[in-house]
Amino acid sequence: MPMLDVLRRRRRSTAAPERPFFHRLVGLLTEQGVGLVLDIGANEGQFATALFAAGFAGRVVSVEPHPETHGRLVARARRRAGWTVQPPIALGEEEGTAELFSFDRSDMNSLLAPAEAMDAAFQRLGAPAPVSVPVRRLDRLWPDLVGDGDRVMLKLDTQGSEAAVLAGAGDRLADVAVVQCEAAVTPLYQGQPRLAETIAAMAGLGFEPALLSAGHWSRRLGRQLDLDVVFVPRDPDPKGMKA
Repeated sequence: MPMLDVLRRRRRSTAAPERPFFHRLVGLLTEQGVGLVLDIGANEGQFATALFAAGFAGRVVSVEPHPETHGRLVARARRRAGWTVQPPIALGEEEGTAELFSFDRSDMNSLLAPAEAMDAAFQRLGAPAPVSVPVRRLDRLWPDLVGDGDRVMLKLDTQGSEAAVLAGAGDRLADVAVVQCEAAVTPLYQGQPRLAETIAAMAGLGFEPALLSAGHWSRRLGRQLDLDVVFVPRDPDPKGMKA
């Protein structure tokens, strides 16, 4: 493989996350009184690492289904107080098992099958290998993750299955102060919602956008692939506290 292709592929997965975005996010979490972040789709812990580096002083609980990636996540989390990792599981709408499409780039792993845009955007990505993973509903895990009085942020980066995670949260979504969703501008997976659909779905759940990331751009396609949207409840208490 030409060295230039190697460097381009590494750049997306290993580059430091956007510092201004994370500093603004920490400010938003402070305003909302959030002390616990549920990091769903943690991969190797890039999000939590950037959040702590930006000054977040609360706790992070990370969830990652892929066994090998989970091992690297656990090793990184051990270096930081206040950061714990659940056993390797995926979150979804129904409990059971599912096939995870596993790529040679772990940040592309998904419960959804790849769409044609995947091959167009990423040269030599390779065919995915199926990995069977357990799936849990968030509302059933909630009592083990969240304590009384915890103000919660739900961060979702599950490569297209974010809506299923939200459905599995059930009534517990009413206890969430901030939600961050990766939203597709150019869907890379079959059935993945587009940005406008994600915003509309979150509006239906009572949330509105408060912060956007720059996301990822594809030179090969000449268009945006995705971005992260941070949502808060409509008309939240400006002090970030429940009545």
